[in-house]
Amino acid sequence: MGNLKHSYDICIVGSGPAGLACLSSIREPYSLDVLNGAQIERAHNFFRREKQTDTLSVCIIDPNPSWLQKWNKAFATLKIEHLRSPALAHPNLFDVNALLAFAVEHGREDELHESGLFDRKELLPLGQSQMGLWKLPSARLFRDFCENLSQKLKHDFLQGSAVHLEYGSDSRRFQLTVEQINNDENVLVHTDYMILAMGPIGRPIWPPCISHMRSSPQVCQWTDMAAVMANSPRSVLVLGGGLTAVQVAQRCAKTASRVVLCSRRPLSTRHFDIPVEWFDKRLTNKCLYDFYHLPVKDRLALLKATRGGGSVPPGYMKDLE
Repeated sequence: MGNLKHSYDICIVGSGPAGLACLSSIREPYSLDVLNGAQIERAHNFFRREKQTDTLSVCIIDPNPSWLQKWNKAFATLKIEHLRSPALAHPNLFDVNALLAFAVEHGREDELHESGLFDRKELLPLGQSQMGLWKLPSARLFRDFCENLSQKLKHDFLQGSAVHLEYGSDSRRFQLTVEQINNDENVLVHTDYMILAMGPIGRPIWPPCISHMRSSPQVCQWTDMAAVMANSPRSVLVLGGGLTAVQVAQRCAKTASRVVLCSRRPLSTRHFDIPVEWFDKRLTNKCLYDFYHLPVKDRLALLKATRGGGSVPPGYMKDLE
């Protein structure tokens, strides 16, 4: 077995929305959203003169052959028509208006759905709700926007699974072993910086009472539910208390005559998993400052407390009831 060798300044493992956001933050020289008008003009003039903002070499590594494959499969499995996140939440770190502008440019404003937040008194002074930034983009619109964005950002895409990582004390560089799909040769990627953007990678949680039934074709994780639904079951039990569980129950209800959703706690209703102030440009910088001010070991606790567990948007809850 031979090894092919590549060298990059930065390596991103994962080609989902988070990986694309990381690539955007690397490639974009500055962000319109944190500068005032005068600063934007100075930054634009400076980078237009310098023309040295695209020198970093970046590699994306993912088992799938292209961007957002895992994301697309999940949305297709559950037949999700529009996102939970508003149009101002997207992977383009340069401009918060980018997704809205993409929809307008391509005449797809009808794919932006009302979230129910347009008349919130605390948001009216922002102007974001009047512009449509609090509307929810369709899954298709978001997918096409991300595809367009990925094509604009310079990078190499390497299909394969990251299986081993070493840090060389002599070269002070990372060496990542990538197992290629349908190829006996591994690839060794040498890089100065590593970014992990792989999403949830823990093992699925199985209740002890049914852990012995993992091999049963009638019991599965939601990601494998297509095989179960192909058998047209008459009744389905869904275990979970977040939005994904509700979406699974809705999907099953289209074919099964009886669906039971079982949660360990009462369902919590919120528009988003995180508080609105994280989207409010008047408060976002403070939220980020508070996060980065903490020691690394304390940041996960803050993220968990901010998210507060799974929740269900009001629209889904109304449909569920």
